Amino acid sequence: MKKFILLTVFTVMLAVFNIYAQNNPDSIVTLVVADNQEAEIAYNKGIANFNGKNYELAISNFTEAITYRNNFDKAYFNRASAKAEIKDFAGAIDDFTMTIQLAPQNPKAYFGRGVAYFNIANFDKALADFQTSMESGSADAAAPYQAGICYFQTGRYADAVKMFDKAISIDFSFAYAYNDRGSAKRNLGDLEGALADYTKAINLKPEMAILYNNRGSILRKMNEFDKAIDDYTKAVELNPEYYMALNNRGSARFESKDYEGAIKDFDACLAMKTDYAYALNNKGTALTKLKKYTEAVEVFTKAIELQPAYAIAYFNRGSAKELMRDFTGACSDWKTALKFGFSDAANYIDSCK
Repeated sequence: MKKFILLTVFTVMLAVFNIYAQNNPDSIVTLVVADNQEAEIAYNKGIANFNGKNYELAISNFTEAITYRNNFDKAYFNRASAKAEIKDFAGAIDDFTMTIQLAPQNPKAYFGRGVAYFNIANFDKALADFQTSMESGSADAAAPYQAGICYFQTGRYADAVKMFDKAISIDFSFAYAYNDRGSAKRNLGDLEGALADYTKAINLKPEMAILYNNRGSILRKMNEFDKAIDDYTKAVELNPEYYMALNNRGSARFESKDYEGAIKDFDACLAMKTDYAYALNNKGTALTKLKKYTEAVEVFTKAIELQPAYAIAYFNRGSAKELMRDFTGACSDWKTALKFGFSDAANYIDSCK
């Protein structure tokens, strides 16, 4: 059986930030209302408890206010906000919906419901609410930004870029929007544009580790391995527990043919997160390059034990076995890789008996 080139696959996680609903309740004031003052008293208690992050108590207070006045739109709105804080997104959606029925021109209610829909991965409804929030008069950058996130999550990267453009036009210092526009551009193949956006985000928020990780991923794709390593190193300096940046730095070292250095980074990553199958797969590829085939097979096996359908790990283990002259084992792994969706394995299986 002829030898094959070992396929090396690395995983880079590009973060897409999510700004949760910034539905700050009304400032605490003493409201003197002639009729139904009990509702206002309960409402003010809810505001105080919300501001004190006592969300369960705030929910109870807003519920009491609603009991006294069932058309109290601000109480529904702030109860929804409190429910969102405790991740009761279904309850938040119900209360934001009631707010909208009572005050249909309130852009914050649409925005808040959109964020709740986003958090239960209902991106279509979330997007509709963010768009309505903008149409209802919201001048805040958060609505187009969140719309951009919805487009990103559903693979509509060109539309995502347009929404991030709009967010940035409202707030030129919106670092998250630059970062996520960079991620969308990366997925569109616009590496230069992505690099510029990540750099702008870094200039705005130089303390944010993930921005350096993301720029490093672009530099690596541009074969600027030394610069990528510098960015990953900065990410780790800012966040010493950033295991993904260590994995990615190892990937850059691998691609610059520093296999020993790559293994050190993969080991450091695995010391923080022992169940990170991607780092195990990557370590296995570096060991294979160093002709440590037996150890490589053991590491690929650990990755497969963590992710039994990890097609690339099967393929790479098969390639290591082939180099050990275990052709039966190699063919078995390549067939499994094909079964789990790695189509390139078919080219190798053709040579199997």
